[in-house]
Amino acid sequence: MKIFIGCEEIGRALTGFAAGFRALGHEVTTLIKAKNKFYDYKYDYQLDLLGRVIDSSDLKTNIAKKAYKMASAVPRRIYERALLPKLIKEHDLFIFIWSSVLPDFSDISKIKNAGKKVITIFLGSDVRDPLAFLQEFGIDPSSWDQQYFKKFNKKIRWLRTNELFSDVIFSLPDQASLAIRPYYHVYIPFDPKEYDFNIPNNKVTKVIHAPSNKSVKGTDYILAAADRLKAEGYNFQLILLNGVPHHKVKQSLQDCDILIDQLFLHGPAMLALEAMASGCAVATRFFKEYKYICDPPICYVDENNIYDRFKYLLDNRDYVNKLASSGLEFIRGNYLPRVVAERMLAILNDQPYKFDYSPKFFLNKFVLTNNQKISEYNQKISVKVIEKFGVTEDIDLQRAVKNSLIDELPNKQPPIAPIND
Repeated sequence: MKIFIGCEEIGRALTGFAAGFRALGHEVTTLIKAKNKFYDYKYDYQLDLLGRVIDSSDLKTNIAKKAYKMASAVPRRIYERALLPKLIKEHDLFIFIWSSVLPDFSDISKIKNAGKKVITIFLGSDVRDPLAFLQEFGIDPSSWDQQYFKKFNKKIRWLRTNELFSDVIFSLPDQASLAIRPYYHVYIPFDPKEYDFNIPNNKVTKVIHAPSNKSVKGTDYILAAADRLKAEGYNFQLILLNGVPHHKVKQSLQDCDILIDQLFLHGPAMLALEAMASGCAVATRFFKEYKYICDPPICYVDENNIYDRFKYLLDNRDYVNKLASSGLEFIRGNYLPRVVAERMLAILNDQPYKFDYSPKFFLNKFVLTNNQKISEYNQKISVKVIEKFGVTEDIDLQRAVKNSLIDELPNKQPPIAPIND
């Protein structure tokens, strides 16, 4: 089978998925819109033509950044629209991460009209709205960078377009507050062969925290807990890495006993997998209520219990070593690229898989706040999703109309497929 994978490199996921399908013998084409400054991977296509000769991450002023954006826009638009027919003709399956080829996402319907299969993988802020996240999980995002609060309607449009046209969707509950259609648990492909597994058992416990974004990871809470423990006489070394090259983080993980990853969002994410592969115990937030779907060997931490759990980890070396020794097996059973790809194709080919999650929050409980307004287009496409895939009996569609989440009641609703509960 010829498989297309695009269009953003998020946490090395695109490259990992490509490796998994290639390991199964499939021919894979990769495309990115713009190169990720943290990774030096090779791709078959890069839509940002100017980015092949200029590294936009080196631009220092807003004027330079705006000039680059304007200069790169026209050739990129011409290139992507000329390339799309060729991609559709040459591939059987399209896998989209974070975005599709065209900026208005209209290529997805064109691909489906051509009789091709589509898988969509949601990975975070492509579809997560912080205010909806606050309403559903009670986690205050006010300290997050403002970039996460932008593009509310664009996120819904991306979400609904894929809900309407994709054959299969993979996502996670903490990024699905705006979702309607049931989906499957996404496992990010990860190959531990690049890491040397070793439980260091340092005489003085080494704890690492390496946030990609301090506000979202809960860094202030972690540092406050560390200061409090230091003041109480606990002897440990806290290694804080932020904005450093990936190879330095990788080296530090090999030498550390504990990774404290993130307190607000749910893992394990890529850094946690890297820690497990290195022999480092992981403390992060995860979905305790969904252990029957994914049960990682992790110490659960959040913004409320970080001091107590941090202290417990320092006091219980046997527990730390138990977590560390279980990590590699967990990765091999769930995250190897080939294992991930096999599961995705099994679900696509309609083997007896029940949906992992059936989202209810958006239609039943979500309230528009902060001058939010769902566009007329997004309200109408939401109705189309419901008419095509149905909703469970406990969904209050009257409420959804009353609260301007959809513009009218659907004309029909097919029975919904079973959920893994």
